[in-house]
Amino acid sequence: MQKRIIGVDGGISGALCVLDETGKLIELLVMPIMPIGNGRNEYDCQRIVEFFEKYSNFERVVILEKAQYTPALGGIAGFSFGKSYGTMIGIVSALKIKYHLIAARTWQKEMLQDTNSENTKDASAIVAKRLFPGQAFLATERSKKVHSGLTDAILIATYGQRHNL
Repeated sequence: MQKRIIGVDGGISGALCVLDETGKLIELLVMPIMPIGNGRNEYDCQRIVEFFEKYSNFERVVILEKAQYTPALGGIAGFSFGKSYGTMIGIVSALKIKYHLIAARTWQKEMLQDTNSENTKDASAIVAKRLFPGQAFLATERSKKVHSGLTDAILIATYGQRHNL
């Protein structure tokens, strides 16, 4: 059975990425979200489930960046961050998809090692563009700036593919 490695940058401004077992890019998607009022968003769980279900005929493994709370987030943002992380684990678990939690420092240490940038978002964009030169990493066709969720998700998936997770 063919394998699909699904990299998840799990924040509200994150993304989902699917690679095959050789590291070929299959799909890249900005995290599906929906407004919940007061300028806040949360996961569109139905669309995320539909995304995962598209690959139900394959062996699937999810590589999810392990969430770590930082006091700088504050109470509301910290709660939202934790809720999103738990929701993603719940979706993957309910769909009975094997998953691995990878600390940001772990995948970044390996994937970003050959960059001179001290900003991990910039370094992520540099490495992702090197590895996938034909990919724009834009959230929409009208976007001008690289979407860091897309670059992180593809590097998380690549890390998983390289380590045969």
